[in-house]
Amino acid sequence: MLSPSLRAVLHSGPGLATFATHSVTSSRRVAGLPFSTPEQMIASMRAGLPRFDVDAMTRAGTALRARAGGPTTASSIGFFLPHAKVTPQQLIAAVRRIDVSGVVRAGITPTAIFDFDNTIIGGDVFRDFVALLLQRAVLPNANAHRVAKLLVDVSNGKLALCALEGFTTNDIVARALQMVETDSMSLAHVFFVVIGALTGVHESKLTAVADELFNKGVPGKPPYRTKFFGHGRPGANVDTLVRTLAQKGVESHIITLGLPTVARQGAKILGIPPQRVHGFELEVVNGICTGRAVDARLLGKHRVADLLVSPQPLFASGDSAGSDTPMLSRATVRAFAVDPDQEFLDHIKRNSADVTVLTYKG
Repeated sequence: MLSPSLRAVLHSGPGLATFATHSVTSSRRVAGLPFSTPEQMIASMRAGLPRFDVDAMTRAGTALRARAGGPTTASSIGFFLPHAKVTPQQLIAAVRRIDVSGVVRAGITPTAIFDFDNTIIGGDVFRDFVALLLQRAVLPNANAHRVAKLLVDVSNGKLALCALEGFTTNDIVARALQMVETDSMSLAHVFFVVIGALTGVHESKLTAVADELFNKGVPGKPPYRTKFFGHGRPGANVDTLVRTLAQKGVESHIITLGLPTVARQGAKILGIPPQRVHGFELEVVNGICTGRAVDARLLGKHRVADLLVSPQPLFASGDSAGSDTPMLSRATVRAFAVDPDQEFLDHIKRNSADVTVLTYKG
C-alpha cells in the first residue's frame, strides 16, 4: 500500500518538492520526500512497481540532446567528445574546454549526476559496510522479531520464521549476508532487512563505520578509497573528473540506490559535499534512525534528480540498464554508460540511443 504522500510524489511534476516529514535531521536532505517502511517497500516491489518504460525514456533522452538552441546544449557550452567509446582522459579533456556561463545566466545550476556503485567506485560497498557494521555494533535486539519477519518475507520461501527463533538482530542480518554469498538471495533484498535492523541506531555510528570502510577497510581488505575508478592513475580517474567539473563551475551529485549515509563518506574523498548525495535516505529523528527511508527505487532516480538536483542536469553517468537509464534520460548534454554490461549495450543499440560508453578499463 502506497502512502498518500508517496502517491502524490509519484504523480507530481518535476517542480513539486515539498511534503511534510517527521524527521528533524533527514528532512533537510530530502526536500520533504516521504519516508517508507521496509514492509511498504517490499509490498511495492511485489506489486511490480515501479513500471518505468526505460526504452521510451532513453529515446526521449536522445531526442532531448538532439534539440537545437538553449543554454544547456552541448554546442552552447562548447562540449565536444566522440559519441563512441571514450576514455576518462578524453572526457576530462573535453570538460576542461567547456564554458557554462550561459547556463548560469539562464538561472540554471550546472550539474552532473553520478550513480555510485560500479559507476565511480568498484567493489560492493553496501555488503562490506554491513559486514563491518556487524563487527563494530550491537544492533538493538528489540528489532529482532521484525527483522526476522523481513528476512523470511524476502527469502521467497527459503527460510521459515521458526529457523530464526532466538537469533539476535546481528545474527539475522549475518544470516541474510550468508544467503547472498550462497546465491540464495539478492543483496538488494538484504537492504530491506538492514533498514529494519537500524531502527534505534544512532546515525553517528553508521557514519563512523562508513568512514572506517573508506579509510581503513574491512579487516583483510584494502580501504574503499582505493577502489574509486582510475585510482592511482593521475589524470585518468574519477577524482580528476569530479574536480575538473568543479573547476569549470559544474556541481557533481551522487544518486545511489544504496545508503547515502555510507556514500557520503566516499563522496567526501572526492570533494563532493554531503548535501549533494541522495538516494535511500534514512529517516533520522534527533540523531536516531527510525527504521524508515526514502524509497528511491520506487520513485526512480530520474524523479530524485528532478526534485533534489535539477530536472536538466548537463551530464549523467550510470552502469545499469534498469535503475540508471531513467536518470540518464535527463542529461541535456551527454549521458554516459560506465563500463556497461551486455544488457546495457543491447539497450543502447535497441533504442539507437545517444549514450556514450565511458570505460575505465585498460
